[in-house]
Amino acid sequence: MLPGPNYVYKCPRCGNLLTVGSILSGNTIGAKIYSDGKRIAPMLPDFPDLTKCKKCETIFWLNILRKIGRYEWGDKMNSKWAKADDADFLDIEDYFRALDDNVAENAAIIYSMMGCCKASEVNFRDWLVYFLDNVHHYDNDYTMDLAELLPHHLAEQTKKEYPTQIRELSKFSEHLGETLKDGLIIIV
Repeated sequence: MLPGPNYVYKCPRCGNLLTVGSILSGNTIGAKIYSDGKRIAPMLPDFPDLTKCKKCETIFWLNILRKIGRYEWGDKMNSKWAKADDADFLDIEDYFRALDDNVAENAAIIYSMMGCCKASEVNFRDWLVYFLDNVHHYDNDYTMDLAELLPHHLAEQTKKEYPTQIRELSKFSEHLGETLKDGLIIIV
């Protein structure tokens, strides 16, 4: 197993720092695989997606947070990151609390917005940045339509603002498709 970089995240409620490891490569030699799909592989460790802040006990998904830092094994790291807690897997009580705290409902909302982005051919992270940059305009003006912040609106707006670039990309993708049909594969 080759360890990968450690990623640093910030708790969305209190700002406490958490680190999550990663691996560059691993294997399943000597692994135990159970009938329910659980795998225990010493050379291919798992890292949590859902974790709990050790300071305020907020439960949150790591994959929807932005990484605020990264450091490799053996690197001299930022002194703030050295004090960061390790992100741990939840225990059974935490899972029950997460259900009570609407974590599942919030995750469902996020995943449905990811589906809307995919259907509208919009990058989810780009849409999220667009949404967070513009949602404050709707705070006090109840005549504005929040539907303008949905992913399909961003796709339409992008097509209006960058028609030439989109046409060129379309021509390129058509040409690439024809090239691939002819059996030619060009690696650049």
